[in-house]
Amino acid sequence: MPSFFVPQGAEERAVRRAVPRATVVAIRAGASAANLPAALPDGQVVVLGLCGALRDLRSGACVIYRDAVDDLGRYTFDAELLAELHAALPAATLVHACTIEHVVTRATERAALAAAYGADVVDMESTHLVRALALRGHSALVVRIVSDDAAFDLPPIEDAFAADGNIRPLHLARAFAAKPRAALRFIGNARRALTLLGITAALLSKDVG
Repeated sequence: MPSFFVPQGAEERAVRRAVPRATVVAIRAGASAANLPAALPDGQVVVLGLCGALRDLRSGACVIYRDAVDDLGRYTFDAELLAELHAALPAATLVHACTIEHVVTRATERAALAAAYGADVVDMESTHLVRALALRGHSALVVRIVSDDAAFDLPPIEDAFAADGNIRPLHLARAFAAKPRAALRFIGNARRALTLLGITAALLSKDVG
């Protein structure tokens, strides 16, 4: 069974509920994901979490990262390990990803990121985390569930997350009140994606060693 590195909060809780016996390491949001614990588990590492689509993919899609890029460059994942992982998740889509430092809420920015990075999805942690793990001698793979597709704007939740990744409830409430329709879509998609994240973790705990 691989060890799962998962953003703290709702994503971590979804994985722990689905695979209570798995080794789950909670990571912080953004660049702070590189702050690894002193002791790391042995064996294969799979980074799990949610991501946003930059083009084509719909909410609920399961994706496996071929590579991930940020302003420091591109990190390419091991082809042999990718093939093994894809065999365990044959319905997943292999994608190019990018990592940036903030929540992307507008469809126009998604289109710009897709063009700038040649990326299909975006998150805030992956490049920071996999590089930090590589420096410690651990290869990692990334599997994420798309929580929002590229066609719609999200509520204005840019300020709803503190630097440590924790939610600021008042900021979130204001963002939802400002765009109630977008908020309902966002909440529904997130709940579905978290359920699928748990299902994916359970599948991986059986099929990837």
